[in-house]
Parts: sequence; C-alpha cells; structure tokens
Amino acid sequence: MLLGYAYSRSQSAGIVNAGATRQINKAKGIIMDNYNTDLSPEDVAAMVNMSYSWFRKIFKVYTGMSPSRYKENLRIQRSKEPACQYRHDKPGNRI
Repeated sequence: MLLGYAYSRSQSAGIVNAGATRQINKAKGIIMDNYNTDLSPEDVAAMVNMSYSWFRKIFKVYTGMSPSRYKENLRIQRSKEPACQYRHDKPGNRI
C-alpha cells in the first residue's frame, strides 16, 4: 500500500507545470471570491477550462486538499475573523 502511494505521488509530481500553476491559482482566486456562494467545484473547473476530474486531481496535488475541502477550510477561516471588522458601505473605514 505504501509503495502504491509513493508511486502515485511520483506520477503526480510530473503534472506540475507553469500552465497548471496558473490555472490552479486562478481557481483558488475564484473560490476565494465565491467562498460564500453555492459555486460548485465543477463550475470552477469549467471556469479554468479543465475537466472536473483533472481539475480535482491537479488541485489536490497543488493544495493538498480537494476543491470542496479548500472551500470549506476557507469558510471556517473567514468565520473566525471578526464579523464587523470593516464597514462595507464605506471602503477603507473601520468600525
């Protein structure tokens, strides 16, 4: 089992390239901008011009987690931030 995992990781390392890096960074930005919406990982994959299965695999190689888990972790992080840290009606104003 351990050898299978090591082989899988070595194969995954071969898919890291500049194009995939740009697509994953773009996907992370899309998820960050839409973490509180019902945007699905399939929608994000389409927005970065990747099939969902390939997107999920590459995303996990880059981030260590699935797109859904990434979004969930982002929601948790954001929920820990003070709720009224900034006033949204006037940019730059703190409460």
